[in-house]
Amino acid sequence: MYPNDTLRREDCLKFLSRQVTGFHVGGKTALAWRGVLHNLPARESLSLWGGGKTRLPEWFQKRFPSRYTARNLFSSRLPKRFGLQPLPETPDGVLVSVPERGLLEMLSEVRLQQGI
Repeated sequence: MYPNDTLRREDCLKFLSRQVTGFHVGGKTALAWRGVLHNLPARESLSLWGGGKTRLPEWFQKRFPSRYTARNLFSSRLPKRFGLQPLPETPDGVLVSVPERGLLEMLSEVRLQQGI
């Protein structure tokens, strides 16, 4: 990044998706981005998921408040991209959970990060 540059969230997410196995936008964020949830706070933390433990870079966290979860909810026999697709308006964008997967991810966080 050069001085006075502005980082775009989508580009940063694509960068992270190349660094972290199984990285995708999931849970509450995926539901909101797919139009299922409404009335979210303007600065809601991004719900990011992946297949392995990692720490999100400080520069990313500073610009885009996020929460990363490394938890496998599904059988390893399912395809790696099961229930993950880019948004229709950005076909080459970061993977985002489909609504059904996003709901299961959100429910798995009840009593951990997500209220009932």
